[in-house]
Amino acid sequence: MRIEDTFNIRRSDGSLVKMRVPEPQKKMIRDGILGKSRGLVGTGISYIGVTNKGRQLGFSAILAAESVLIAEDYPHTEIYYVATARDQALDWTKKLNQLIVDSNSWPEELGGSRIINITSIKKMSEKIINNTSIIGVAANPSAIRGNTAIAIIFDEAAWAIRFKNQARETWKALKYFIRQGGQARIQSTPRTSNTEEFFWGMYSKGESGNLAIHQYECPVITNWKELDLTEPLYIELNNERRVMRGMRKFEDKEVTNFLELYKNNPVFEITKNHIKQKAVIPYWWVNIEDLETDRAEDVEQFKQENLCVPLDETFKLLKSEWIYGNLNEEAEWNDRGKSENRFIMLMDFASKRDLTAITIVEEILNPESSDKSPVYIERKIDELSGDYALQREVMFDYILAFRPTFVSGDNTGFNPKMLKRVNFSMQSKEQMAQGFRNMVMPDTLTEKSHYRWLYKKKKHQNSIRHCLRVERELLPQGGVRYSGKMHGRDDHFWSKAQLALLRNIGVVKAAFGRFNKRVLIGEKTKGKSFAEKFLMEQEKKGFINYEDIKMKEDMKNFYKDSLEKNKNLKFAIKCLMHGRVICRTSRMPVMPIHCAKSENCMDEACDGYKTVKDICKRYKVTKEEVFNGQEYYK
Repeated sequence: MRIEDTFNIRRSDGSLVKMRVPEPQKKMIRDGILGKSRGLVGTGISYIGVTNKGRQLGFSAILAAESVLIAEDYPHTEIYYVATARDQALDWTKKLNQLIVDSNSWPEELGGSRIINITSIKKMSEKIINNTSIIGVAANPSAIRGNTAIAIIFDEAAWAIRFKNQARETWKALKYFIRQGGQARIQSTPRTSNTEEFFWGMYSKGESGNLAIHQYECPVITNWKELDLTEPLYIELNNERRVMRGMRKFEDKEVTNFLELYKNNPVFEITKNHIKQKAVIPYWWVNIEDLETDRAEDVEQFKQENLCVPLDETFKLLKSEWIYGNLNEEAEWNDRGKSENRFIMLMDFASKRDLTAITIVEEILNPESSDKSPVYIERKIDELSGDYALQREVMFDYILAFRPTFVSGDNTGFNPKMLKRVNFSMQSKEQMAQGFRNMVMPDTLTEKSHYRWLYKKKKHQNSIRHCLRVERELLPQGGVRYSGKMHGRDDHFWSKAQLALLRNIGVVKAAFGRFNKRVLIGEKTKGKSFAEKFLMEQEKKGFINYEDIKMKEDMKNFYKDSLEKNKNLKFAIKCLMHGRVICRTSRMPVMPIHCAKSENCMDEACDGYKTVKDICKRYKVTKEEVFNGQEYYK
């Protein structure tokens, strides 16, 4: 009642509404030090609550409101909110800020002043209420030692896996904060059913009743065990609404069949406009139609994120900690920028019901690795579907933007002249699956894998989910099958796994082959990159429009002007067009200027690579200027 009388919350449309506490969260709040456990404060005994919850159920907002009221009741103390990453902690303090700023005031007859005693809320990661500091920090054990607090919140604890034992070590540091008596809340959506994992282990101990841990299970649908998750949660029968939501219209025969199918099933409620299962959802902002979309897409993920059912990783090819412990913190790239490293474009083409998955990775040398293997960092993830001609245009744009050294795709795709095929047989799939698993597994020395994952956008998360679904299955007739289609899609996995073929055999050209001479256009293609050769072929066929030609003319004029104005560039080109070196990549004698293009030279120990680097440094020009300027030098 205090929470509901004090706070207002902003909806997604910006409007302000009175904060309401859902029924499952009321018990949590009443059990804590604002309620039943108030007497523990100062005794050296603490209230500990562990909550297994669904996503987007308002737990962060409720705990932010509780923290403000704790600050009101216990002045001159500290409250810590600990998240898996700093960005998440700052998001929570922003939410806290909104609740404080938009809080109610006392009635006029009681003075009309603000209910919350605000001291200072200017700092991003610290708010001071009633002289109590509420602080948001990342789960870094070394940075959170030696403090005392009245309350701590460890959010998404199951996902604190950025480094080995992050969750366990963080909790070791945090639990001493409340040594004098207070409150600790550990909450998360579940990750794995292994009791050795910190969060699920704590939750299981609370469930058993052997330790003084309050255990709460808060799924989106409280009666989900009574429902049939192999059937739709909701079927829209109103064609006007279906069209509005982007779905196709039902024919009368289809509606009749649905009504006949579900009319005698007691789990279903049937009306003129819909058929739905009798789900009990205590969170009024959650829509059963949206839940059905999630369920239809991936039942396993739906259970994990909404019904508090942990993922059983026993049969999974990749473990979630291998992925979430090796994330690429940078934003997605739209082109290669100034990088001179190798880029590799990997594609799993769409069949009738699937999507085309694209992964573009950058290869970076890793001297710390035990086997000196490079690290592959995801720079671009995409999902394509629909018209093949449009997909082809997008792929070609990526080739031009990233200028990949290799383009790899499965043998069910299109345009055989565009890339070297990977034949997806049972044998090659096993080679790819196990090879990619070895790349993703942590290195024995650094405890880091040779692969870094993008994760900030929904398509990145989809990509990760595809990989986490894949299981190794022993077939009755013998042999092994690797697939994630029993739980949803696995297209992104097979796009990435092709990288293992390139890495395992060592000599890249043996896996991907030389370019077929029939694809090329005579002598003009000598020294051209893959993208340039493809561009020339498409130009010959008439697929390049006048804007492309104009762009090339503008580029030509640009380099002509550069050579006239920049004598240093002339000298650099002249130096690099004399003599011959043995290119370690192509194993052929070439002029040193050949090594100015990153696709041509991939070995820093190569004499040509060193020569280009020294000359460019001497004359203060870039490799790109040198290589592109050679055509107009004479």
